[in-house]
Amino acid sequence: MDWYRIVGTSHIAQQAVKDVERAYAEFSPDIVAVELDPPRLQALLAEHREKPSFFRLLRMVGVTGALFAALGGAAQRKLGRMVGMDPGAEMLAAFRLAQRDGKRVLLIDRDLRVTLRRLRFGWREIRQLLKDLWRGLLGKDRLSFNLDRVPSEAVVGKLLAEFRTRYPQPYAALVDERNKHMVRSLLDYHETHITERILVVVGAGHVGGMRCLLEA
Repeated sequence: MDWYRIVGTSHIAQQAVKDVERAYAEFSPDIVAVELDPPRLQALLAEHREKPSFFRLLRMVGVTGALFAALGGAAQRKLGRMVGMDPGAEMLAAFRLAQRDGKRVLLIDRDLRVTLRRLRFGWREIRQLLKDLWRGLLGKDRLSFNLDRVPSEAVVGKLLAEFRTRYPQPYAALVDERNKHMVRSLLDYHETHITERILVVVGAGHVGGMRCLLEA
C-alpha cells in the first residue's frame, strides 16, 4: 500500500525529529497523522506545561492509572533532560510541518484518560513488577541502547515480547488496544479520502502491530 507511510519514533530521541522531517520531505503527504489525542496536543503546544496534580489524576483515572501516569511522566522527563530533548518533540515537529504547509493533522490515538482507566495489573503482574524494580535497584537488566537514537526494530521487538509476557494486561491497554484504535482511525479516514497520502508518526513500539493490522 502506498497511501500511508509509518515513521516509528522515540519520544526523547533527537534522531526522531530528523526522521520525521526526512519522511515528510520524501513522502510529501497530504495528511499527517500523529500518536496524540487533543489534550496531549494542547499540552505540547502550551508554552508552560501545567501538570495535573496527583489527586486530580486519581479522580480522573483511578489509582493504577494515576500512579502509572505520574511515574511514567517523571521517568520520561528525566530521560529527556539527559539527552536535551523535550518528550514529544517529534510529534510537535510533525504537527508544525503540516501546519506550515496548510495540511490537515489527524489525532489518531485514544484519549489518554480512557487508556489509563483501562490499565490493570493482576497479582502475578504486581509480583513481576516488584521483582523487576528490585532487579533494577541491584543494577541488573539495564538497557544498553543509545537514548539519542530510535531503537532498532530488533530491540523494539525484544522489549515488546518481554513486556507482553511479563505484563499481559498492561500490554493490552497500552499497546494492543491503542494499535487497533489508531488503525481504525486511519482506515476510517482513508475510506472517504482514498487518494490522499498519510504520513503516520507513532512510537516505535506501535509500528509492527499497526502494519500487521493495516495489511491484514
